[in-house]
Amino acid sequence: MRRSGKILLLLFVNMVILGLATFGLELKLAHDRRQEETKWSEQVRPYYWSSFHTHDGIALGTRSGPLKLALHPFVTYSNLPNQKTPHFSINNRGYRGGDIQKDEKTKKRIIVVGGSTAFGTGLQNDDETFEQHLEHLLNAEVINAAVVGHASGQELVYLLTELVDLQPDLVITLDGWNDYDLHPLTSKFGGSNGFGQIEEQLKTLKSVTDGSFLTRVSNLYWILFPNITKQLESLWVRFFRREEQKSEPDLGVASAVYATNITKMQRLSEAFNYKFLCVLQPDRDRKQQYRAFRETAKMHLQQAGIVALDLNELDEQGIKAEWYMDPVHLDGAGNQAIAQIIANKIVADGLLR
Repeated sequence: MRRSGKILLLLFVNMVILGLATFGLELKLAHDRRQEETKWSEQVRPYYWSSFHTHDGIALGTRSGPLKLALHPFVTYSNLPNQKTPHFSINNRGYRGGDIQKDEKTKKRIIVVGGSTAFGTGLQNDDETFEQHLEHLLNAEVINAAVVGHASGQELVYLLTELVDLQPDLVITLDGWNDYDLHPLTSKFGGSNGFGQIEEQLKTLKSVTDGSFLTRVSNLYWILFPNITKQLESLWVRFFRREEQKSEPDLGVASAVYATNITKMQRLSEAFNYKFLCVLQPDRDRKQQYRAFRETAKMHLQQAGIVALDLNELDEQGIKAEWYMDPVHLDGAGNQAIAQIIANKIVADGLLR
């Protein structure tokens, strides 16, 4: 009995030590993640950390951020309406900037769709966005309907299901990077990283609300050790699922899907009587893979009769490396520069006549 008691005691002590070590590792990984986020925030300042909500504002998940994104039945998520922070405002329709009146057009109306670069992540206020500069340059109403993380598929659906009802005279896409950067997710549909985050939250919720008590208990590691779980999943993919990694969609497929979505937006312009301009966003580091993505996409677009404005090809006209806060987000001076380039293109092509 004494021996068996010592064995049980030893097992208990080892379990306690293992448990404490596991909790310590989880805390360490959480600390490292926060440091990484802080480091990222120092590059793009202020960085608009986002948080997901239901359409009526109920928070989902555990991450809180000043930019509230709401689940959307057609585009996965969009900006939650009626937000006001020191650095940005979201109007009653979910677009960045002041309120607009749908049926009261006193000027030519331009709608911009895109991701975080078009939205203006990292800018001090709404007035620094290229949309506001464009508004003054063209004496037009410019609506910033960009949503962080959105890629071409979401922009297309957003345009068709909602934005065309605003009767724009011109629609501008400022995009490309998200379709390139997220190509394993976007190659099929042109989706976004937000979809993956929402899926992860739903998986976690399902694991702790399952009808089986044993299933709920066995899945508590999702809640107790989320950072360790992600590390283990990453190692599993790296060492045991290499074949699946090799079969991921390539950039050629992603660029073709991107071009198809852009072409559909242009065709919508014929049906809803607006002009269309595709602008490919630039990157600071001039990544060769991103260049290949853009070149292939432009080839597909030209076959459809669409000439895209590639801002990376116009760097010598004013987009300086020091205006980038990170590889893709531009500061106020950078936004002012691209506004001038886009305004010149609109005037030269007579897109607002």
